Amino acid sequence: MTPHRSPALPNGLSVGLRGALAALVALGIVSVLLRLMFPADAAARLEPLREWLVGPAGTSAERVAEVAQFDAHFFAHHRLTMLHIVPGGLFLALVPLQLSRTVRARFARVHRWNGRFLIATGVTSALIGLYFGVVIPFAGVGESVAVAAVTVWFLAALVRAYAAIRRRDVAMHRAWMLRAIAVPVGVSVVRVAGALADVTLTPVGYPARTVFVVAVWTGWAATIAVTEWWVRQTAPRFQD
Repeated sequence: MTPHRSPALPNGLSVGLRGALAALVALGIVSVLLRLMFPADAAARLEPLREWLVGPAGTSAERVAEVAQFDAHFFAHHRLTMLHIVPGGLFLALVPLQLSRTVRARFARVHRWNGRFLIATGVTSALIGLYFGVVIPFAGVGESVAVAAVTVWFLAALVRAYAAIRRRDVAMHRAWMLRAIAVPVGVSVVRVAGALADVTLTPVGYPARTVFVVAVWTGWAATIAVTEWWVRQTAPRFQD
């Protein structure tokens, strides 16, 4: 049996997906830099932008208190926060290099070492994120279940990707690496989903914690679903 690549995605769709990925990676890196620059009040500093989108009516005393608690949640564990966001930011920054066809084709050694670095940074960030999401969650059980599920998926995908490339199964390695990458990229989608949920749910009385849980579930679910579709659409097919 010989592999045959599936028909390529329409050019416009492919460009759009790659553009969206680049934008999400950039959003993730900016978010990391914001927390590095303002470790005590990064979320609070975004409130003027949020108020411009939602309107002053969406800013209550409860909202202000919840945002302050969110910032304090991470500032109280500053070192762990740094161990989570710095490797996570490095992971995102190196994703485009890992996905580059040019690097894979011409600089295979760079691709291999970059992949190993991605595994190291990804595992570090994921395990610290698991502590934040499961042991000391901001938004309770809804957050804990989501974080636990995607972390297990992320780590399992990395293991499967590494095992595949060790046995020289490039197609399977690609599929599982894309699934793994979807999880940290999905954090940026969670932020976008959070902004949309905030605009629609906060004005009708939903608290920030509920909005956060909705964003976590919808953002990661959407990212994983789109990635799975992309993997299946572009996977090699086998025939005699």
